[in-house]
Amino acid sequence: MSARRDKDLEDRNANQNRISAEDIYAKWAKVTQSEAAAIKNVDSLSAQVQKSYGFDKVKADAEVRAFMGARTF
Repeated sequence: MSARRDKDLEDRNANQNRISAEDIYAKWAKVTQSEAAAIKNVDSLSAQVQKSYGFDKVKADAEVRAFMGARTF
């Protein structure tokens, strides 16, 4: 029973560390909800931020790294 409870807790913690389309849209409103839903990794998020905000790659990458922290897709 304890092992199952530990697994459930691990799953909940993993989900809390995942980036969602809602998180992306909340941070970058110029990224549409449909564009945010299509983003599946850091590179595609950075590319979309570049496109939507006109940032160069270095600035977009820095913004995305700061946003991501220890979270994942």
